[in-house]
Amino acid sequence: MGYPSGCMRTLDAIAGNSLRHFFYFPAFSILQVVEFRTRRQLAAFFILVCIVALFGFAAYRVVTTGATCEDRKQNQGEEGIDCGGPCVQCAIKQARPLKVFWARFVPTRDDRYDVVAEVTNSNTNVGAAAVEYEFRLLDGSGAVIVARRGNTFIYPRETVHLVEIGLEARERPARAVVDISSPRWVATAAIGPDVVAGNREYRVETSQDGSRSVVTAIISNRSVSDRRDIGVAALLLDGRGNVVGAHRTVMDILEAGTSLPVRLVWSHVISEPVASILIEARSPGTFPRDTP
Repeated sequence: MGYPSGCMRTLDAIAGNSLRHFFYFPAFSILQVVEFRTRRQLAAFFILVCIVALFGFAAYRVVTTGATCEDRKQNQGEEGIDCGGPCVQCAIKQARPLKVFWARFVPTRDDRYDVVAEVTNSNTNVGAAAVEYEFRLLDGSGAVIVARRGNTFIYPRETVHLVEIGLEARERPARAVVDISSPRWVATAAIGPDVVAGNREYRVETSQDGSRSVVTAIISNRSVSDRRDIGVAALLLDGRGNVVGAHRTVMDILEAGTSLPVRLVWSHVISEPVASILIEARSPGTFPRDTP
């Protein structure tokens, strides 16, 4: 069905062009024949269409992006969901958090307190090459009286005791707490170096300066490598296993196959009877050498 010749002439007259140009440039022709307000509405509509198309394209790219280590799928050669292969090792991703069993404070003198906490790593093939912790002494309402930060390490399947000495508090605390944060996990089955404490002895020594509690021991490096930065922690326990005293020191180096004495001296005499001594000698020497 053809168009009436009168309509065709009218269209040519309005567009200022031939019918052929009208069909080649429809958008231009329409914008010429509509009034100004309609042209503004069309312009706004075209802009909106462009924006929607842009966002649609972006969404399409996101949806169709290749596999990642956070897509909750086992793909791209992963050994588990989002772990292994090009992603973080599964042992590290699935590592159980370190567990704090208890935290205690021990009064010394002059408003100072020593603090101790027992922490366990239950993972079999993952150790923490670096661990940050914070002790806090709290009053009866839970307000912090004093806090102190420290750092340590912990091997797979290891239980350790964190010790900080000489925290000064303006009032007697009601309890002690410790928070563990930012463990730097390393996939390893290594156990700690064969460094042990023997010949443990507790006694009270008296001199012109007064009386003090003293612990002595022999630290032996039974491994085939020299060990550096050996942390030595001593806990004094009463007959019920409660901590009544705590101390710590660091040995710079202990050569392979050698032993050295260690001596820890308190500034006072432990007020409770001491039934047993626990000494931990620990070195980070068996973590993988490429650990950052």
